Amino acid sequence: MGSGVIHNLDIVEATLIVELTSDDENNYDGYVGAFMGYANGTMILDNCTLDEYSYVTLKNTTAGIVHVGGFIGRLSNSSSRWSSLRNLTNDAIIGANSNGTYVYVGGIVGYAGYYYLNMENCTNNGNITQVGGTITVSVGGIIGYTSGYSSSEAVLSNCTNTGAIGGDKYV
Repeated sequence: MGSGVIHNLDIVEATLIVELTSDDENNYDGYVGAFMGYANGTMILDNCTLDEYSYVTLKNTTAGIVHVGGFIGRLSNSSSRWSSLRNLTNDAIIGANSNGTYVYVGGIVGYAGYYYLNMENCTNNGNITQVGGTITVSVGGIIGYTSGYSSSEAVLSNCTNTGAIGGDKYV
């Protein structure tokens, strides 16, 4: 398990397009976020922005699992140490176009699971789009999908979404 801290970082006019393909018969998972693709450990992000001229997307032709978030694609940890996401603003377009079996797309975090998480003052103003997915597809303005939480393990306060959310299912 690792840990990380990011304070006062603004990403401006970034284009992050990940294309996940396979020439063999294996299914590969994709993790895409402007700040981190996959965070496994205690994370602190504070006072960070992703501007309206940025674009974060994953194009996937394999049948793996897809995690796309404005800041973090997948945030997971089985320890009892808290992660904190505070004062984050996403104004970018976030998207996934995938043949994946499971597709998770969120304005701040695509997938958050088995985690002690505190989110405060997080805002998504960017449009979230999703096309495809075969079994489970979850799209959300703040978090696309969460699992493993009880009421004492995740606290979200003063988080808002004003961006349009579009997807094939479970929006």
